[in-house]
Amino acid sequence: MFRLRRNAVGIDIGSSNTTLVAGNRSEILFEPTFVAYVVNRRGASRPMAFGNTAKAMDGKAPPSIRVVRPLRKGNIASFESVAHLVIDLLDKVKKKSFLMKWRNLSVFACVPDAATDVEKRMIKQSLLCAGASRVVLLRKPIVVAIGAGVNVEKPMGQLVVDIGGGTSEISIISLSDLIVSRSLRIGGEDMDEEIVNYLRRVHCMVVSFAVAEAIRERLGNESRGVDVVSSIRVKGRHSVSGMPTEITVLEEGIIGAIMPIIDVIADAIRDTIEQAPPDVMSDVIQAGGVLIGGIARMNFIASSLSERIGISVHAADEPDRSMARGLNQIIDNQASFRHLFINDD
Repeated sequence: MFRLRRNAVGIDIGSSNTTLVAGNRSEILFEPTFVAYVVNRRGASRPMAFGNTAKAMDGKAPPSIRVVRPLRKGNIASFESVAHLVIDLLDKVKKKSFLMKWRNLSVFACVPDAATDVEKRMIKQSLLCAGASRVVLLRKPIVVAIGAGVNVEKPMGQLVVDIGGGTSEISIISLSDLIVSRSLRIGGEDMDEEIVNYLRRVHCMVVSFAVAEAIRERLGNESRGVDVVSSIRVKGRHSVSGMPTEITVLEEGIIGAIMPIIDVIADAIRDTIEQAPPDVMSDVIQAGGVLIGGIARMNFIASSLSERIGISVHAADEPDRSMARGLNQIIDNQASFRHLFINDD
């Protein structure tokens, strides 16, 4: 009844990054959700670069090249660009895995719990246009919870907080279903915006969002014990003189700048817990919650959330790989997880 794993891939198209897993050896592609187009004099365009290559062009491309972000805050901004990006990713996987076949290709795609029926149809149609023969939609909070090691089948309320680039999803899971969930149009990109504003306001420095993202990722590296620093050198343009400048910024200033975003997420977590039935709420208070997503690499995020909501929150092991692990488990055990499929037609 079920396709061989070699004819199945799993994908999560995020606002900032796209994850794709495939093949018996569990190849994983993790690339920025960007597509670059060449635009001719008549205004017609064709795709020329994807992922990391396209992202590197953002903000630096001439008028003849247009860089597109197919998703914004979890919403599809360009149906065509999603299909182009998926085609490129599938081509890369096919080259890496000699077992990968185009015929009868099944694609297991994650969708946010807050996605509308129209958005789900758009995602499915994009994947079919990219060459899929069968598209199975999965609820993203369940998939990342499985990848984080949460036993979603237990009759117990379990809190999962997934902070992505453009959105954050807060879910309480029990018996393989969502008891309560909430989606916020806020995430790592909003933290980058706060960093940009902080540097302009406090240090009279103008930097791009790409620089702000690099600063945020540096904090994530520090939390993992890589290149530990207490300050960061930042290059940009002076907002008054307009001249290039380089300054040293204390990490505590950067952390303070993004705390308003953490406050919003903490408030949403509290609201979600308060909506849960009493017994489920008791489970969550006792067991705490798990934090998922690349943002969770910054250790102060989990501790800050714990302090604000009064409940223990810990980051999953390799939190940025929870999605890939969850997709792999579902693809490897399709019969066991069939009850999680939103559709299968």
